[in-house]
Amino acid sequence: GGTVRHLQVLANVLTPLLGSQARAVATVLIDRFGTLSSILAASPEALRGALRHQPDIAEALVACQALLRIG
Repeated sequence: GGTVRHLQVLANVLTPLLGSQARAVATVLIDRFGTLSSILAASPEALRGALRHQPDIAEALVACQALLRIG
């Protein structure tokens, strides 16, 4: 379904940054937020909370959100 597709797309995007961790991080985020658009719309605090054990990854996603908002 749609969730599987969102998971695959997010994992593909994260792979260059996270390597073998990409699928696990994508799973955490999709389980928490449900969709890619919800992840992109999430507050920095919500992303940091979802990835509290991986703060560098959370900060990278927050930076990506800022980049998308500027564009």
